[in-house]
Amino acid sequence: MLISGMTVVLIVVALAIVGLIVALAATTRSANPSDWMARLTDWVSTSTRFFEECAGELRKVSWPTRDEARAATIAVIIGVVIVGLYLGALDLVLSFLLTRVMS
Repeated sequence: MLISGMTVVLIVVALAIVGLIVALAATTRSANPSDWMARLTDWVSTSTRFFEECAGELRKVSWPTRDEARAATIAVIIGVVIVGLYLGALDLVLSFLLTRVMS
């Protein structure tokens, strides 16, 4: 199943909202429910405006085509393999030299 970038963003946003509501409830020192509700509605309206602006910006994004994404993925995998081989070889050489020096 392929999940679009917008779906991932919406899931992250929903989790962030739930976490912030829990944090807001936990940090509210006032026992007065109207104070808590006022802070919550202010926070919700501010957050809603922020996420609407985020969605607007995401509509402007130039998403890569499947071929561009595949080429970038292959380049990253090749780069990771090259760096991994280099670090592995460096570790092998340094381990060998350290073993010789210490013994």
